[in-house]
This record gives sequence, structure tokens and C-alpha cells, in this order.
Amino acid sequence: MTRSCRCCGAGYSYQRKRPWGTNYNGWRGWCPPCYRRWCDHGKPASGPPTPRQGAGGGPHPGRIEDYADLRSWGLTLAEAALRLGVTKRTAQRYEARLASHQNALETAA
Repeated sequence: MTRSCRCCGAGYSYQRKRPWGTNYNGWRGWCPPCYRRWCDHGKPASGPPTPRQGAGGGPHPGRIEDYADLRSWGLTLAEAALRLGVTKRTAQRYEARLASHQNALETAA
């Protein structure tokens, strides 16, 4: 059974059997990350705080542009990653995103 989170709108699926055999559909209508956030913030009556921007959704704003600038200065992928404080794998993701963006621009032109 799939439900939509009342906080963030994400779809989630959860069903656990209680010891006496009835279903428990769990976390006050919130997905597991929202429920965890609610617990971590002391279970406020207003519900879970809103998800942070940049969390699980992509890089922090402007970081890809900073990466592109560093690469344009002639730094290697590893050097740019070190300067930004990200892993090499994250730098590879930035590189792929920049390449796909460049391909989209060339295709549109």
C-alpha cells in the first residue's frame, strides 16, 4: 500500500503486522524521513520541520558553478573536489551534470 506523506508529499509504503495480527500503518501519515525529523526535533505539536533544501535532492546552490569555475582555471577533478570539500565521486557527478547541461544546450541550438 502506497501513501503520500502529509508533510513533504513523498510517496511511501509501510505496513507492519502488530503482534496480535492487525496492520499498523504507522508514522502519523508521514514518510520515515519526516517522522525521524519530527522525533529528532522533540516531537513538536506543529509536526516535523520542513526538509532542508539541498538534502537528498542535489548539491548546495552554486556549488556546481564553483566547480565549473575551478575546472576552467585548469584544476584537475581531484584538486577541484579538494578545494570544494567534496569527494571525488561527487565531483564526478558534477562533471556529468555539467556535460549533460552542455549537451542539452548544443541540442537546443
